[in-house]
Amino acid sequence: QSSLELKGLKGMYRQSPFATSGYLVALLSIAGMPMLANFPIRVVLTGELGAIDPFVAGLSVAGSIGLVFAFARILAALYNPVGEKKIVLSEDMLVIILIVAGVVVNTLIAFIPGILLSPLGNLLNAFIHLPK
Repeated sequence: QSSLELKGLKGMYRQSPFATSGYLVALLSIAGMPMLANFPIRVVLTGELGAIDPFVAGLSVAGSIGLVFAFARILAALYNPVGEKKIVLSEDMLVIILIVAGVVVNTLIAFIPGILLSPLGNLLNAFIHLPK
């Protein structure tokens, strides 16, 4: 039975451990946690924003902290044991491979941000006619 409430996610880790772990990594990356893909980008953007308006940069950091707390609630629901405490692997091998590859790429981008940032910088040069 599907639900839009957190209690509908209870014990999901026991049913789909790889999907749940990949989801957690994606959520933490969105929040800008260190050692994940969004961290180098968030550091640069927050630094530039802080030079322009420190108050807004502070709000951005507060928003990231709020995301971490929201994700902690989701994490508590996902890993909350319900009924049987045995982990049942329900994902296909292809799904597991894709999730693991996504997590590895997410981590690699954090350590070598030039992989992603260089092509994006070149893409921005295509829009030189836009006002700054």
